[in-house]
Amino acid sequence: MGCLVIIVLFTIAGIIGSCHGSREEEKQQQAASIERERAAKAEAARLAALTPEQREAEARAKANKAKREAEEARRAAESREVAYACREMVNRRLKDPKSAEWEKPWYSDATFDAKSNTFRTRVEVRAKNSFGAYGISQFECVLMRSGTNWTGLSLREIRG
Repeated sequence: MGCLVIIVLFTIAGIIGSCHGSREEEKQQQAASIERERAAKAEAARLAALTPEQREAEARAKANKAKREAEEARRAAESREVAYACREMVNRRLKDPKSAEWEKPWYSDATFDAKSNTFRTRVEVRAKNSFGAYGISQFECVLMRSGTNWTGLSLREIRG
């Protein structure tokens, strides 16, 4: 009987605690909502005070920023693709590709050469050599993109 009373008390305490917690969350959400509303009103007042030229300049700046961010995201994705293709080239050269441990980050930014229409990147890998010992090697790859496919033009071990 004593255990049953203790269990009931703990259950009631848990329910009360969860109610209190949800009230606190509700208060925090309400405060955040009020703050967002205040910020939106302040931004509307700021925009209303701008001249048409200032609004146009701000719109251009915002568009340029979005364009830069999209270009940076595209370059980052492209760098990962180039590095992945390079990694595949390196895997074919390794004595024991299954032992490969790619350094983090295992790729660097790819550079594009518009003159030759090629991409160049470096990757670093730790893998077993012919003697079964691990070594760290760095490779430089030159690749060309053809649609969604990558063609390896050269692979050079820089450090090994």
